[in-house]
Amino acid sequence: MRALTTMKLLVERIQRHRVLATFGGCVIVVIIAVIAMVLAVNGKGDSDFEVMASIPADASGVVLLGHIYQVDVDDRTLSVSWYVGGCGTYRSTNEAIAKGSANCSQPNVPLSIFMGGATDPVFQYDPTTQPISGVDDSLLFIQSSNEWQGDYSLDIFTAGVKLAGRYRYFDQQYLYPFDWYSFSTSFLVLDSSTNASVPIVRAALSDFADNFTPVSSAQPAKMNFNGTTFDSANVVTVRLSRNPTAKIYAIMLLVVNWALTASVVMITIIGVVSTETELGEGVLILPVTVILTVPALRALFIGNPPIGIMLDVLGFFLQMLLVSVCSVILLVGISVRSVMKAKAHNPTAYAPIPAHERSETATSDLKAGLVGGPISTVSREPNPSSAILK
Repeated sequence: MRALTTMKLLVERIQRHRVLATFGGCVIVVIIAVIAMVLAVNGKGDSDFEVMASIPADASGVVLLGHIYQVDVDDRTLSVSWYVGGCGTYRSTNEAIAKGSANCSQPNVPLSIFMGGATDPVFQYDPTTQPISGVDDSLLFIQSSNEWQGDYSLDIFTAGVKLAGRYRYFDQQYLYPFDWYSFSTSFLVLDSSTNASVPIVRAALSDFADNFTPVSSAQPAKMNFNGTTFDSANVVTVRLSRNPTAKIYAIMLLVVNWALTASVVMITIIGVVSTETELGEGVLILPVTVILTVPALRALFIGNPPIGIMLDVLGFFLQMLLVSVCSVILLVGISVRSVMKAKAHNPTAYAPIPAHERSETATSDLKAGLVGGPISTVSREPNPSSAILK
């Protein structure tokens, strides 16, 4: 009973302070949305630390880790900086263990790395050219000596959506912000001094670039190289999808645009249907402002996707159409209501001119014109010049 009484008091207080309660509710929603975006910024993706930590401590071979630093969706290209490291018997013992790994550092053997079925190595590593510290004789890490960069084409495919029992096909970006892209390639690593194959213990792509989250996978493969079949090759595939922050942000902009559109539609309905509420000319500023605001918010989508994506079909196109139609209805409705109001205040000013007065006025104007006098305007009072001429 006491709990019920407390609830009633709380409801009464909220009703007395509706503005404050509404403002407080909006603040709480915004805080929750911000916290959710911060906590979900990266989502489920592969980081370089997790990739290195996934290598078993007793593994022996090389690791190929691709750091993604740019994703160009318009050109369908992927920019990657590849790191090569050695694990187990293939690692240099006079260098510190790589971050996250249990037994990996710089390789201790010369390597030739072949990528994508090419016959020429994309990168060659030589441990004898690595700089050594003058303090403790340990190997120093130099990016240009241990990494190489490359731009690669993303896989091109048609996105399909099942609608009304059949698939509709669109561009990959149509599903924004739920669009995704993929890239795959093969690796073969040989010992440059013996041309013997070197096992690949891990090949993966990581890092979060341009609001994309990578999830990679790899599988062992066989490759024929210069007439010899090697079973130590590896094929790596990565799937790139937009991180939760980009998705939440796009949906929030869509909701805001629909809220603005709904407010214009509501005001239009009130102005047309309601007989108790009278809208002034100043209300026309709202639809004009919304017409300019909706495209501006649409342009804030991360990555600036082209016009025609799924969110445009669900929002932008309908929003612009509704706001434009409501603007015309409001303009016509307010104009008609203004004229009717003016007629109600001064009915004689808008009353039709009787036929005999129109004929007398026209005759007087004609006579005035014949004698060179000015042509009078239409008036309800008898024209004095016409009486004199008569």
